[in-house]
Amino acid sequence: MAEPLATRRGSLAVPSFLPDATRAGVRGVTSDDLRAVGIEAVVVNAFHLLRRPGARLIQAGGGIHRFMDWSGPVLSDSGGFQVWSLIRQDPARGVIRDREVIFREPTTGEKWNLTPERVIGIQSQLGSDVMVCLDDCTDAEAPRDEQARSVARTVAWARRSRDAFDRLVAERRDGAPPRLLAVVQGGGPGDGPRAGTGADTRARAQSRHVGRGYRPLSHRAAKLAVMIDPQLRSGSLS
Repeated sequence: MAEPLATRRGSLAVPSFLPDATRAGVRGVTSDDLRAVGIEAVVVNAFHLLRRPGARLIQAGGGIHRFMDWSGPVLSDSGGFQVWSLIRQDPARGVIRDREVIFREPTTGEKWNLTPERVIGIQSQLGSDVMVCLDDCTDAEAPRDEQARSVARTVAWARRSRDAFDRLVAERRDGAPPRLLAVVQGGGPGDGPRAGTGADTRARAQSRHVGRGYRPLSHRAAKLAVMIDPQLRSGSLS
């Protein structure tokens, strides 16, 4: 049996199903409903919460747990999936650069700039128990050269995220730090590039969540621990 994923709000048994609470709520049910059926943790989306209602507002209101009336672990996805679902599906919605991602709302012209460092800061404002590095998510069937660029960018962003996370942990004075997960990229082909191969990320754990491969990059090296979606393969991030 896999070793549980320890967080500051309790351990999460793995493998485990994490309901999607993108905007701090699971559609059609309440937090009491989730507790009643034994849900241990939920996933929110840092990018969507940045857009509405805003990370600062949630922080001012006591953090994501108070905001959504949830006492268990909260994992916050970084917005990397929206790189694929928004920008890669419609270039009018933004641009992907090696240093950053810029999202645009075509109807209003509003822009949101995401860097690995900013995403760590946003998730800290939310008060997430498990943070996720920003990544460049591609289609599983994208050409090999596009997958290679995605892997290289994802690894570089994971390093920057880890550096930002380490600085954040060093500055903290209150309680246990959150965990940090990186994302496994590489698409569908079994012989294609895999995010993290040879990357200096100083971690040895992995997990899966709704098609996105995560590896814990906490402030200490971690052992192989989590497999949230065992149907999907993992690459190497050593």
